[in-house]
Amino acid sequence: KSGDRCKPLIGFGVFEGTKIPVSWKLNSECVDEIWVPSTHTQKAFEAAGVEKHFEVIPHGFDETIFMPEGEKEEIDDRFRFLFVGGWRDGEKDRKGLDIALRAFCSEFSKQEKVKFTAKLNMVYQSQETLKQNLMKLGLPAIKDRPEIELIMENTVPLKLAVLYRSSDCLVSPSKSEAFGMPMLEATACGLPVIASSFGGQTDYLTRENLLIETEKMIPATGEPWIYSEAEWALPSQADLQKKMRFAFENRDLIKKWAEEDSKRVLETMTWKHTAKKAIDRLKKLNDEMKK
Repeated sequence: KSGDRCKPLIGFGVFEGTKIPVSWKLNSECVDEIWVPSTHTQKAFEAAGVEKHFEVIPHGFDETIFMPEGEKEEIDDRFRFLFVGGWRDGEKDRKGLDIALRAFCSEFSKQEKVKFTAKLNMVYQSQETLKQNLMKLGLPAIKDRPEIELIMENTVPLKLAVLYRSSDCLVSPSKSEAFGMPMLEATACGLPVIASSFGGQTDYLTRENLLIETEKMIPATGEPWIYSEAEWALPSQADLQKKMRFAFENRDLIKKWAEEDSKRVLETMTWKHTAKKAIDRLKKLNDEMKK
């Protein structure tokens, strides 16, 4: 119990969904305060009845890697949408690649100068599983749709930054995020981001024209021992199509927005800023102990 110690014990929690599991609530009683990366995660703890002091200590990024200036790929003049993340569970997966691909194929024709690149985290799935999950989506045949590129190789942060800078818009129709690291990294690189309007990323992504409306709340489909009491937000495919079309037709405008957002996060959300917030809080706790 927290009362059995002379020094405060700090817990750190990250959660995707509306409500943490009971086991987490019980563990929360053993700490004096809880640090979370977003207000979204704080609300998930509070929804379970956790009554502790919370500190929002956002994740950060390495500004020497994720920045607008730097190497780019040699690419053609097609508008490139980018998706970054895993997709282990297919249509049940939280990241929403299925929603993004269906929106892309429904909104754009083969004749338009556009392509979709998915940089996939293959740690939790095989290429065969990925192939089976893609076939279940019922996408148009290759000859009838604009190009979809899948990148399945592991990469390093420097190469990921190159990919961000070589794209025109990140698409992240996730059903729930505790924070959304790829979205912050992309923003730092000056890449416009279309993202869900539900989740931790809304702490730093505030462009309403690029936030996807929620179609409805649904039961979370992750591991039941973690998500049995949680809900996720299903992004509207129809609204995502509108947002993707808007980005495609307003490249200069969204690029201007992205430049402004990149400057903002570079000034407020690097790992140095994260460390300062943590250190400031620790100093305050230390001062309170001396009283």
